[in-house]
Amino acid sequence: DWELAAVGDPLLDIAYLAASIPTPGCPTTPVRALSTAFLEPGYPDRAALLDDYSDAAGRGLDDIAWHLALTQFKLAALYEYSHRRTLAGDGDEYYRDHALVDQFLAAAEYEIAG
Repeated sequence: DWELAAVGDPLLDIAYLAASIPTPGCPTTPVRALSTAFLEPGYPDRAALLDDYSDAAGRGLDDIAWHLALTQFKLAALYEYSHRRTLAGDGDEYYRDHALVDQFLAAAEYEIAG
């Protein structure tokens, strides 16, 4: 997703990947709903993926919650834009339901609360 890619801190990119993994206890989002393959045996869970990244990169993830929350806010903004386009008659009907945006905001709150 080019609109979410960043030149700079790679934690923004790993946070986007991690934010898309369905995780027990985390609010569901439309992006997580598309990533249910991660729930199958053999796929790493979010914690394992982040641990593997931390080990491979040789850097801590002390502020990953901030990056995860930022990712959810970015996704909420994209979905809000699509929602408003749909209401204006120029968008995909999938985005008509504002609950999609609210799911990302709930996920951001979850990430901040830890």
